[in-house]
Amino acid sequence: MKYVTTSSYLFFIHKPQHYDKETPGQQRKLNHIFSYCRMPIQAPQWTEFLSCPVCCNEFDVLQRSPISLGCGHTICKTCLSNLHRKQCPFDQTTISIDIDCLPVNSALLQLVGATTSKGDAEDYVDLKVVPKENLPHYVSAKKCVEELAIYLKPFSNGNASASILSRPMQRKLVTLINCQLVEDEGRVRA
Repeated sequence: MKYVTTSSYLFFIHKPQHYDKETPGQQRKLNHIFSYCRMPIQAPQWTEFLSCPVCCNEFDVLQRSPISLGCGHTICKTCLSNLHRKQCPFDQTTISIDIDCLPVNSALLQLVGATTSKGDAEDYVDLKVVPKENLPHYVSAKKCVEELAIYLKPFSNGNASASILSRPMQRKLVTLINCQLVEDEGRVRA
């Protein structure tokens, strides 16, 4: 089996080992079935929420800051800035806000043990994408999500049995943490 990847699809070519022994009619049928199959790249499992699904590196404050998209996928800033098109690499959803204006997912950063410096730079980014009249609501919702994220801390340390949350609740919380609150689609998902 031969694998060929593109930006968002995995192509594979499969030629059975006994292919040359088939009759011409069977060869045409096998050729049609096994020629090219297009498969979208799978998003990571919900348990792999502390690392970038594109480069597989753990999120951090400096280079690999987690940026959540409106579709609910979270990608590190480095991989996001290297995208050829302004689309999510998993579901091709268009990124409607300038990538540099999307805020860092501080809830995920606290789960990897990174400390963020709260300052003017973070507030400035928020003001560029959130209307001033909605800023108190955004800040309040962001704080609530950060506080809820703490319940995933035992799981992020590799001790899943220590969590007081059920598996479905953990999955829902991971989904909530990955919502981008500055985009309409992200707020609807939350």
